[in-house]
Amino acid sequence: MTYNVLADAYGAGHPEYFPLTASGDLAAKNRYPRLADRIRAADADIICLQEVDAQLHRLILERLREFGYVDSCWAQRPGGKPDGVAMFVRGANSAAWSAFPLNDPPNATRPARRVAIIYDGRFGGDRVRIVNVHFEWDPADRPITQRYGMTAMQDLLGRLREQGDLPTIVCGDFNATPTEALPLALLSFGFVDCHAGATCFTCTANGRPAKIDYIMTTPEWRVREAGAVETPGPETELPSPAEPSDHLPLTVDISLRPA
Repeated sequence: MTYNVLADAYGAGHPEYFPLTASGDLAAKNRYPRLADRIRAADADIICLQEVDAQLHRLILERLREFGYVDSCWAQRPGGKPDGVAMFVRGANSAAWSAFPLNDPPNATRPARRVAIIYDGRFGGDRVRIVNVHFEWDPADRPITQRYGMTAMQDLLGRLREQGDLPTIVCGDFNATPTEALPLALLSFGFVDCHAGATCFTCTANGRPAKIDYIMTTPEWRVREAGAVETPGPETELPSPAEPSDHLPLTVDISLRPA
C-alpha cells in the first residue's frame, strides 16, 4: 500500500487549496483518526506513507502495533519541515531500516528537502528491498538537468545499484503522470508498474484526475491483483468524511515468482 496522507500543515494549514472541503474535514483531530482507520482496514503487509508528521505517525503505529507491526520507520524532512515519509512492515526487523536525504539539482535555487526510506531485510522468509519516496513536483518546462525529481531519482537509482540486486519494491508519490520522465526513468531501470494499463487516478490535479502515485517492482515479483481505485472527478471532495486525504491509497497483491 502507498498513500499520501496529507500532512496537517498542508491541509488545515492551507484551506485555500481545498475549496470543496469543509473546515472540519481538514482538521487533524477529525482526519487523522479516519486515516488510521483507513490504513488499518487495508490490512496491507507493507505500508508506505508520504506527508506524515510526528503526530500521525504515533497514532498509526499505536493502531497497528497489535496487528504485527512491531516497529516502523519515520524519516522527517530536514530544514524544519513538519512531515516526511513513513514505512510499516508487518513483522519487520528494525535493524533493516535506513533513511537518507535526496540530492537536489546542483544549481537549485532552493532546497527541496526530500527524503527516502529503504527497508532491506526479511519479508515472508525472503530477503527483499522496499523503498518509500516522495519526489518534488517540477513544471513541465523545467530542463531535465534542473529538475528536482529527476536529480533525486538518479540519486536513488545510484544507491540501488550500489546496494546490489534484490527483489525490490518502490512505492511513493512521484508528483508525475505515467508519461512523464520521472516514472519512465524507473521503468527504464527495469521496474514494472503494478497498475500499468489500469484506470487508477489517485488524486485531482488542477481539477483533473491524475495518477501520480506508484507501486513499482523489479521483475522477480508478480502481480496477483491490483487494487481498484475509484476515479475522482473535478467536483470530487478530497479530503472528505469518506476520503481523509487529497490522495487515494494505491494497493496491490504481489508475490515473488518461484526461483
